[in-house]
Amino acid sequence: MTTAPAPLHPSAPLGVGEVLSLSLGALRRRPGLFLALSAIPAAAMTVLLVVVMAIWLPLLLNAVLLTPASVVQALALPVGVVVVGSIGIGLLQLWVVGLMSILTRETLADRRPAFADLVRLSRGSFGRLVVLAVLGVVAYGVVVAVILAPMLVSVAAAVQDPGGPALAGGVLLTILLTLAAYPLLIFVMVRLVYLLPSVSLAGLAPTAALRHAWGLTRGVFWRTFGYLLVAYLIVWALSMVAGTVLQLAALAPAGQLQAGGSTGPELGAALAVLTIAAAVVQAVVQLVTVPFLVAVITVMYAERTHDPALPRPAAPTWGAVPGQPFNGGQPYGRPGTPTTGYGQPPYGQPGYPPPGYGQWQPGGQPPQNPWQPAGGNRPLA
Repeated sequence: MTTAPAPLHPSAPLGVGEVLSLSLGALRRRPGLFLALSAIPAAAMTVLLVVVMAIWLPLLLNAVLLTPASVVQALALPVGVVVVGSIGIGLLQLWVVGLMSILTRETLADRRPAFADLVRLSRGSFGRLVVLAVLGVVAYGVVVAVILAPMLVSVAAAVQDPGGPALAGGVLLTILLTLAAYPLLIFVMVRLVYLLPSVSLAGLAPTAALRHAWGLTRGVFWRTFGYLLVAYLIVWALSMVAGTVLQLAALAPAGQLQAGGSTGPELGAALAVLTIAAAVVQAVVQLVTVPFLVAVITVMYAERTHDPALPRPAAPTWGAVPGQPFNGGQPYGRPGTPTTGYGQPPYGQPGYPPPGYGQWQPGGQPPQNPWQPAGGNRPLA
């Protein structure tokens, strides 16, 4: 049975400012590749929207000529396109986020991988991510079924006995279960926030990745929650600014249509244009926010696993040579080892990528980190 490496934590954890600084630093060093990766699912979403609008707009313009039966028949195609396209874009997003996580880690280690290098380093992880996505969808479906079950049962009972109290009781129980599900969902999401890096960076199988991610947040739930809250508040603020700008831009044409008494096709076309504009703005916001969130989670994961790729100056020590940086400018967790820069060989030189990077070794044991000092990991306190 395969097991994940024991998690580590430094004696002086990174502050939220340090996490944000390292994340933004990685984005600044490779902005082009981060934006290009983020643009892949955004472009796919835009194409899907254009296709759906091309199917839906003629239906909207001729709505007065349609019967209820023909409307249902006409909506079948765009709904099917949306469902199939959304599944494909979701899988594409998983793959891209995995590549971003690898890019963040490699950038922290002072390496400059190309797109082909990222694809090679992520080989085999996509299938594991798909398995985890399927498990997540199944778990979500089970939770939704449990929440809706009281209401559905009460509705069925109300059909048999319209005057009975079953409907109100079932609806109330469903509402209470829904309210209870939100904190549970947040708890699970925080505890499993390192699930994707556990697959993309550590190369763990789905079940091992679940155990590893759950163990990394043991005892540090509130710290992890606080760091993620700060990152998501930044993303929320950017989204609010973009949404406000879009609403202000839409006020003028909407007012002109209302003043002119425009209805029917003209109003429908205007609404379609505004819908496309909103989607485009949202895609532009995601071009920046998705890499930022991935970088933050990857930096936090690198700290929790004591990854030598995470650069961090050591604290001053007695006997330091005046005029020279403490610890010789060594990376976090590797004091006293003479290196240059981050201490990692650049691309194009022998020895990279290291043997067994992100792959299981014979015998079912996890790969040994080639940059980890001898002696192995220290267990959690």
